[in-house]
Amino acid sequence: MRVSDLKRTTDTIKPDEKCQGVLEVDMFTADYKATHRYRLTYVVRGDAPAAYVQDLTELGLYSHLQNHPPVSFPVYFEHTVGEAWNILDSMHGREDTRKFIAELKEASATDRNIIKEAITRAEQIRKFKDRNIRTVAAIERELRSG
Repeated sequence: MRVSDLKRTTDTIKPDEKCQGVLEVDMFTADYKATHRYRLTYVVRGDAPAAYVQDLTELGLYSHLQNHPPVSFPVYFEHTVGEAWNILDSMHGREDTRKFIAELKEASATDRNIIKEAITRAEQIRKFKDRNIRTVAAIERELRSG
């Protein structure tokens, strides 16, 4: 898809205007010669949403966004255009998003291992209790009395 394929756009936008949502997507330029990152900010013009288009590659902002996946940020008129842009810019200032997702997956795998280990230990304790009923009873009596 090209930027020129967008049906309804607007040339002006105000930072204090209510925003429907912001998309940052990679699209072809009008001549199909390159892919650029575009920021489409949706506001209402008349009775329908219209996109305000910014070419982030032309603005020199794309170099640090190449490691970030495209962003879809619906705000449903809860934020103004300026607030939505500030939120997105602060998101891009953080560590690489893909690296963060990989860390979350790794932590999830670690959590699974901890849970597996806890289940294994609980199973071992249950087996020990089943084999050593008198020993377990003596330990429990000592714990209650001490």
